[in-house]
Amino acid sequence: MLPTATAWFDRTRIDDAITLLTEPHVAPMLRANVWHIRGSERDLLVDAGLGLANPREAFPDLFDRPIVVVATHAHVDHTGGMGAFDEWVMHGAEQ
Repeated sequence: MLPTATAWFDRTRIDDAITLLTEPHVAPMLRANVWHIRGSERDLLVDAGLGLANPREAFPDLFDRPIVVVATHAHVDHTGGMGAFDEWVMHGAEQ
């Protein structure tokens, strides 16, 4: 893997349950918003970023529970990081 910035992600806490992760070193047209939403039994990640860095490793406190990733669509800036997670889904027309 090629070297990346030391801090690949930015993190913005919206409230107690919602956190926005972004990849500030990615060109704006290729940058997805990655939403972490804390649930009662497991968490939800909406989109997973490019996959150049692992959000699990960057924010272990956010990924300390079971999580499912939902891709809004199949562009690489939304799905590239899905391999870091065990459970993910997307609409069948996107696969």
